[in-house]
Amino acid sequence: MVCQLSADTPDASTPGASDASSAAQVDFDAEIRPILEQHCISCHGAKKQEGGLRLDQRAAALRGGDNYAPAIVSMSAETSPLWQFVSREDADLQMPPKGPRLSIEEIQTLKEWIDTGAVWPDALAEIGQ
Repeated sequence: MVCQLSADTPDASTPGASDASSAAQVDFDAEIRPILEQHCISCHGAKKQEGGLRLDQRAAALRGGDNYAPAIVSMSAETSPLWQFVSREDADLQMPPKGPRLSIEEIQTLKEWIDTGAVWPDALAEIGQ
């Protein structure tokens, strides 16, 4: 399933959102945005888009890059190229290729975010530089 995000996407503040999904929801601004800013934006941001992938804009991130589209498969981290690359052990394929790798906790947070719908609020559709 391709990630379809809109103002209709349920989150913890949406009336009628189930208690289970609300409890499991990962906060994009507090948890995901810092991971992207620290580990991804320098190579996949406004100034540079390695592999055609841009992760500082929701629409571009969901669209994917030159070889992998979409980059985020909602409800399925296992099939999402974004998660696959940050969780790889193969040094030739893992992301980021330079600098500190994501921690086990950061990788798990990305997985939970994707598996619970990859909610990326409209108000945060672009990550500021």
